[in-house]
Amino acid sequence: PLGRDERAASVKSGDVLAFRQERDSGDVFHLMLVVAPADRAHAELHVVYHPGEKDAPVRVGRLSELMRDAPGAWRPVPQNPSFLGFFRFKEWTS
Repeated sequence: PLGRDERAASVKSGDVLAFRQERDSGDVFHLMLVVAPADRAHAELHVVYHPGEKDAPVRVGRLSELMRDAPGAWRPVPQNPSFLGFFRFKEWTS
């Protein structure tokens, strides 16, 4: 785990955001993949995710907009108890 604060975690392309939503039928876990545009000097980090609804398309959006504009339960900020944090797979960091 890298933590729950985007700046402190030094988030980069390939990292994963993890969420847990409590439901009557049990916990639902949701992952979003962080991607960096080719022009890293002038572009923001994005996230790629599937919203979970059947037949829904995969979505792409700016990480900064997700942090600011998403419904509370989907904001990747330390104040959100549903946000488990940023993660990086060790195998991807060689």
